[in-house]
Amino acid sequence: NILLAIYVLLTFVGILGSIFGLVFILGWDFGTVVSVAIVALIAFSVNYVVHICHGYSESRRAKRVEKTREALESMGQTVLGGLIPSFVVGLILFATSLIFFEEFAWMIS
Repeated sequence: NILLAIYVLLTFVGILGSIFGLVFILGWDFGTVVSVAIVALIAFSVNYVVHICHGYSESRRAKRVEKTREALESMGQTVLGGLIPSFVVGLILFATSLIFFEEFAWMIS
């Protein structure tokens, strides 16, 4: 579905814009730490967005609202199962004193 592909692409552009905006606002250098964190965040965002879009495209419902509800019901648990541990790990990383982990925590939390 070309329309879903466009929505996914726009979502990725928005996520990348948010990440680069955060890096700029916090005044971080675009070095190894930020590069590794950006790659990980792209992987997270692909996982979440593609799961929901897959659920939407596989739905046999007729109306968009019903398709969306079914996608969230079928894939929402999978997405939350990946999101919650990532968020908790981000909170734990705030307690570290290493710059890499602290910056990574800002990005995933």
